Amino acid sequence: MRRVTPDLTADELRDDLDGLGHTGVAARFGESGRSDTGMGRISGEFRWSQELERWTVNDKSGRYMSGAVRPGLDPAVAAGWLAEVAGLFTERLGVRVVPEQVKTASAGPPGAPPPPPPPVVPVKGMVSLAELAAVGVTLSLSQSTQAALLGDKLPVAELGLTSEQHRLVRVQRGEPDTSVPVHPLPD
Repeated sequence: MRRVTPDLTADELRDDLDGLGHTGVAARFGESGRSDTGMGRISGEFRWSQELERWTVNDKSGRYMSGAVRPGLDPAVAAGWLAEVAGLFTERLGVRVVPEQVKTASAGPPGAPPPPPPPVVPVKGMVSLAELAAVGVTLSLSQSTQAALLGDKLPVAELGLTSEQHRLVRVQRGEPDTSVPVHPLPD
């Protein structure tokens, strides 16, 4: 945008984009740099969920995912698409992104809350400084001192790790990630 409008401010850009909807949906860029329409199966939001303590991608788009636009879409098929997108985000960003099915979820009983996410199995015992650094944990001076005395390790129980940090340590150790159900994609 700076090449086209060098004096454009962030506020002006936000005002210009506001109300345009999904400006990046199913776009690809040709060799000339121009955007072309691509193929897309799902659309929604990429956001941080305080409740889940992790990044999520959902199907919350009235323009592309509502029943009026996609009548008869099987919720299991949409869940597969959403899981595929979450997997691509996870792979490309290097952080776990989980699917959050909203628009295309099959309806449960009226007023019923959505099922809770599967629990993360907590890490037990000791955790190395390298593992902690890899999941973004910053230690206090006293924790660093204690770790030096314990051979660059700390007891997990004293760290107050989030569920997501426990999950990331387990994945880093090569343990299976059982915190999110895996839905096979249909052919």
